[in-house]
Amino acid sequence: LTAAKIPWTVLPGNHDIDVATGEGALFDKYFGPAKYTSWTEPGVEFGGYYGQNQFGPDVSNRQGKNSYVRVNKGSVRLLVVNLEFNAPDEVLAWADRVIDAHPDRKVLLVTHNMIHVNGDFSTSVNRPGGNDPRAMFNKLVAPNCRVFMVINGHNTVGTLGEANSTKKNSCGDDVALALSDFQGRPNGGQGWLRYYTFQPSQNRILARTYSPSLGTFETDADSQFELPFANTAPAEFVRVHQQQA
Repeated sequence: LTAAKIPWTVLPGNHDIDVATGEGALFDKYFGPAKYTSWTEPGVEFGGYYGQNQFGPDVSNRQGKNSYVRVNKGSVRLLVVNLEFNAPDEVLAWADRVIDAHPDRKVLLVTHNMIHVNGDFSTSVNRPGGNDPRAMFNKLVAPNCRVFMVINGHNTVGTLGEANSTKKNSCGDDVALALSDFQGRPNGGQGWLRYYTFQPSQNRILARTYSPSLGTFETDADSQFELPFANTAPAEFVRVHQQQA
């Protein structure tokens, strides 16, 4: 991907870090920030990572485990925020600062663990000091009404590893949640991958699931679906009245 100058980023799951300590020496070695900042693509810009003190002091330097990218393609202006598995509070605070620093953008959140195959929040694998998916949603996603979508992997039951659902944010709007994880399929996943096509003129995102190994699409409801996409960024939730005690 890097040699072809194709933009890409990566984030660690529970197999890429020591869940007990959060350390990930091999991840840092092979997927440090320098690995995915050398590509160039008009309209796609790597923004930074947690540990640079860009928008205030960061508690620690997690190398490339948490990062963000700005996308400017046609009328689409996105902020893509990548967060490590069950991110701790310090990482959520950083993500909050990154979102605040980009008030004109809708936000796509990518993380390893969010919903399970039933479409509800996953409760699998505890990380000391980390936040489970429900807490991540309540602390970061719900209060930031420009987060319109969260995508994740991690969860499978046998060969099942897909789901999509919605949860309400603090503004009363739906946040789309989508799981795609094919590790339970034969041969490590048969090459299945999920991709999303943004069609702002039609106010929608098309989700498609394809295997280049098999040369075919999967078209069931969990694999091929549409999501609404209002291209203008909504205003943040603002308290307009507080009831007096």
